[in-house]
Order: sequence, then structure tokens, then C-alpha cells
Amino acid sequence: MGIKPPSEQKNLQARFNSWIPEGIWNINGKLDPNFVDWLAKDWMKSFGGDFHRKRADVLRHFKKDPANIAIAWSQYESETRHRYENAAVRMHNGMEIKPEEQQQLLSRSRAVSEKMSSEVNPVAVDVTNLDYLSQIDGRNEQKVIDLSS
Repeated sequence: MGIKPPSEQKNLQARFNSWIPEGIWNINGKLDPNFVDWLAKDWMKSFGGDFHRKRADVLRHFKKDPANIAIAWSQYESETRHRYENAAVRMHNGMEIKPEEQQQLLSRSRAVSEKMSSEVNPVAVDVTNLDYLSQIDGRNEQKVIDLSS
């Protein structure tokens, strides 16, 4: 009992986010903000409402059942992978990618650059190797996709 030494005390933010399980969605003890924003925007499309309220709803939803994070992250990862593939096909066919879309893809790159562990997602696919994108149209060309410019 008594007062804990400073090394054992958690700050308010650490206590608030202590429910977030370890995983690629966890950035310094917080949920990936791009992931939270993506889900909040999706909920706004489905149910309407205010963006900030939906962000709070997302956090509340995951705090009630943190196991849902892995399920939603898989969906986020899949959608992001499809957006990258779509951008690669359009670029391969000479189409330009809008700067806003490039920025969105770059902000979501964490979803395709890191792989969920097999303990969290037993059917996880390694999408860090994007060589398969060059085979979409049947050619075996190696193309580098640079979305940073």
C-alpha cells in the first residue's frame, strides 16, 4: 500500500490505452490513427453522424472487445492492398494517380508493409513483396511503384 515510486506510476495516457493489445495496429501504445480514421469514415458512410463522434465510437467499440481489432485490421489491410493494386494497374496503363490519393496510400502504407503475426491472423499474407503486381496483366515486367512524388 501507499504511494508507488515514480517508476511504477503510469501516466494517465498509458493507463487509458493499456487495453490495446500488442499488434501492428499498436503504435507506441495507441491505435494506428489512420486505421481509426478509416473505420470512423466507414461508419459515417453507413450510419451518418459526426467524424469526431465516430472516432470516439470506434475507440469505445474496441475497448469493449479488443479482439475485434484484429478482425477490423484484416479488412483495413485487405482494402489497402486492393487500393495499391488498383493504383499499380492504373500507373502501368499510363494513368496518373491524383496527389490526394497518393497521400492516402502513403498514410496507409503501414497496413501493407507490416504483416500480422500468424498467432493473431493464421491466414496472413505477406504483401510486403509487391512483385505480383507486375504479373497482373500477364507480363513479367518488374516495375517500381513510386507513390511518393
